[in-house]
Amino acid sequence: MYSQAIVIIETLMSFLFTAVLTAMVVMKISRPSRLTRRILFSRVAVVDFQALHYQNQIVDLQELSRPIPEQFVFGKYPVLTMRCANTRRPQLVDTALRLLLLRHETLDGKTARQLLDEDESLGEDSRYKGDFNQIPPTITFIQRFRELDFDLTHQKGRVRGLSYPMPQLPLPWTINHTLDPSSPLHGIDFSRITDHPLDSFEVIIVLDGVDEAVSMSIQARWSYLPQEIIWNARFVGMVTVTQKSRYEIDYAQISEFVKF
Repeated sequence: MYSQAIVIIETLMSFLFTAVLTAMVVMKISRPSRLTRRILFSRVAVVDFQALHYQNQIVDLQELSRPIPEQFVFGKYPVLTMRCANTRRPQLVDTALRLLLLRHETLDGKTARQLLDEDESLGEDSRYKGDFNQIPPTITFIQRFRELDFDLTHQKGRVRGLSYPMPQLPLPWTINHTLDPSSPLHGIDFSRITDHPLDSFEVIIVLDGVDEAVSMSIQARWSYLPQEIIWNARFVGMVTVTQKSRYEIDYAQISEFVKF
């Protein structure tokens, strides 16, 4: 009886140990952080001055197979462009993407650069004389998040929450934010941006989705500082169609760009 009891206890402990060890290995392999690493973002963002607009919507020049009609406006507003792609074979479903801007602003919504430009317009007797260090400490700056509108993969209309499965999710996404008068970045000159904290900002991308293989929610984030935004450039193509009508994606080209 004692030997049988010991065997039963050892058997139960072995089953319990095997179950716990298997669960730990599965959770370690399928944790969201590991899945998030398979989502790629372009290391840089570009600002395209030669974008084509139709009714305030961005249109890809390469998608137009006919002459440009009169209702299209060439170079009306510059466009801030970023790219991301999912490199895993299982797709993401119930996806949503947000584009945020983080920067220092006064309580009335002015940036330090706008304060300097206003003083420089007054003449040589301006108080700050273009120096951020001369801005008095009585002016309060706060870090403020602003949500940016965007178009996704040249779709017409503003797309903020997708909330539906994307059958072409393995293809890279192109996120376009038009720097029109409604944009917080309208009129900004990236060549004048300095390393001063009050003059810097950060553009943040947040991608949410559910992996269809493990039914697990994942979130991927990326951000761009002013020195990571290329002025007057455009991304090169990374998707080609073979003779068998199959898409081939070169993920190594996700950050490649050409300057004008």
